[in-house]
Amino acid sequence: IPHRTMSLTSAGFVPPFGDFIAAKYALILAPTGSGKTRAVIEWIREKATSSVVIYVAQTIPLVSQMYEDLLAQGVDCEHYQLYQYRHAPDCGTFVTTNESLPKILKLMDALSLGD
Repeated sequence: IPHRTMSLTSAGFVPPFGDFIAAKYALILAPTGSGKTRAVIEWIREKATSSVVIYVAQTIPLVSQMYEDLLAQGVDCEHYQLYQYRHAPDCGTFVTTNESLPKILKLMDALSLGD
């Protein structure tokens, strides 16, 4: 799997993601308290107006926390439990659990074929 290493800043935070997340899928591993959430919210804010961004977390509480964090930062997003699945989106942000991700991807794919 292609990968890239990013160093933390001198203050111990992850740098802005910018072009670092240019692949179809991205996995960010960094220590607790290093600013991953802040950095990913900034990145999502930039990308979600022209791309579909799916944020996946391991547990429902983490999904709900990110959903609330995104809304608090003015990012329009969909919680997987609230998404209506009426059409395949061209852009936007979706937060889901890793267990629900296959269902969402399958439904989005089926909806896009009907467009």
